[in-house]
Amino acid sequence: MFPYDFRDERMMRHFKEITQLACQSGDLRKAVGQIQQTLVKKLSVLDKYEHALAQVNAVAMERLADHEGQVNILEVCEDPQILAHQLCHIELERLNNIGPEEFIQTFVKEVMRTEPQFRDMKATRNLEAYVEWFNRLSYLVSTEICVSPKKRDRIQVIEFFIQTAIHCYKLHNFNSCLAISIGLSMTPISRLKKTLSKVNMNALEEVEHIMDPTGNFSAYRSCLSSAMSIVAQGKQQASCVVPVFSLLLKDIYFLNQGNKNKLRAL
Repeated sequence: MFPYDFRDERMMRHFKEITQLACQSGDLRKAVGQIQQTLVKKLSVLDKYEHALAQVNAVAMERLADHEGQVNILEVCEDPQILAHQLCHIELERLNNIGPEEFIQTFVKEVMRTEPQFRDMKATRNLEAYVEWFNRLSYLVSTEICVSPKKRDRIQVIEFFIQTAIHCYKLHNFNSCLAISIGLSMTPISRLKKTLSKVNMNALEEVEHIMDPTGNFSAYRSCLSSAMSIVAQGKQQASCVVPVFSLLLKDIYFLNQGNKNKLRAL
């Protein structure tokens, strides 16, 4: 059972009935009370987070419609290291609110037609919001470059995002690092030949090498393993690793597909 299961009214009704029976025993009353408090706290955190996500999306849509109110990224934050740290905080917050039940719900969608027990599907909005966040970050990078009217401004923005990607890599925030790298390589950006000729793209070579898809992202997987080992041993100040979420989903998907859902009765 996961916290999401208890957002269902029927499940909460059963839970209350069971806890009321358990509370009749003096020995269990304290333990049951702690379980109830933990569950209510977790559900409250989820509700607040999802409400905050809805507000963020609403504000984002308003800003898209307000062309006059839009500002350059460098006016908001001119230090790529600060932006990299803020991206890391956002990634960790969004990852922290994705429960294991959302992964399960995502992968049982394929069998829900043939397996009646999977018909009662729960929402996976936090997982979907995190995937959408990756895409929005990529498009933010390319948009900020394209909306700059002058070549020197575009050069400055490109160099800013290159440095941000490098700092994300150093912080072991591989998800933001890849999102920024994809944004820098989108078709609208690759067409800016004169602008790109003035930018030192060599600084991004190490990041591009790590994110090379050759060998099922073997370079990235090796780097991820090293980063996890470094953090586990406390060798660096950084205390977290943010993996590339799309690859994590892909790996879980193929693990699910490659293994049987049921075992033969012994």
